Amino acid sequence: MTTLDHATKARLIADEAHRVLWQTDNDRAPHLIALAQVYADLAKLTARPAFPNGTELAFHNQAGALITVTKTQRLDGATGYPWTCHGCRTDHPGYSTRTHSKNDAEKHAAECAALQIPA
Repeated sequence: MTTLDHATKARLIADEAHRVLWQTDNDRAPHLIALAQVYADLAKLTARPAFPNGTELAFHNQAGALITVTKTQRLDGATGYPWTCHGCRTDHPGYSTRTHSKNDAEKHAAECAALQIPA
């Protein structure tokens, strides 16, 4: 058995509401439209965020928000590994080693309970 994602459910219920309106079942249509809106809102909240360019590692915090460690080239030519919490919007310039940034991002993930709100 397959499960439908929230966006697909929203589209299917909205289509059903449209069919019901054409059948002039005016009692059922508003309920279906409201239900379609709930699923559309859920789809926005549960959408998978795009990973930033250069993402090396990704974690989730206590509420499921994404935390990413990216690989960047610093101005001095060295490689850096900054991390960002996409829930509370905390970011850290990173360390020169991936391991240090990973450990710091994991520590933040264990403590942070911010939800990821889509932009």
